[in-house]
Amino acid sequence: MNTYHKLQENTFQRTDDFCEYCGKTFKSNRSLEIHQKRNCKGLTIRTLECKYACGYNTNRNYNLRRHYMQAHKEAHILP
Repeated sequence: MNTYHKLQENTFQRTDDFCEYCGKTFKSNRSLEIHQKRNCKGLTIRTLECKYACGYNTNRNYNLRRHYMQAHKEAHILP
């Protein structure tokens, strides 16, 4: 077995680890690490809401602008 496969084996070991912030369980250490880096770390993620009554939410300006152009084209004026 080469080094790459050994690394993959260790990185993706099956466990029943859970996130200490939100309690979600994961089957691999790597999945838990990715989840904690992206989502949990005890931080609240800034959420941008559509100013119209459709209820669309995102955390990226680009996605919100694209949503306005696609869903509210007739009423959309760039802020």
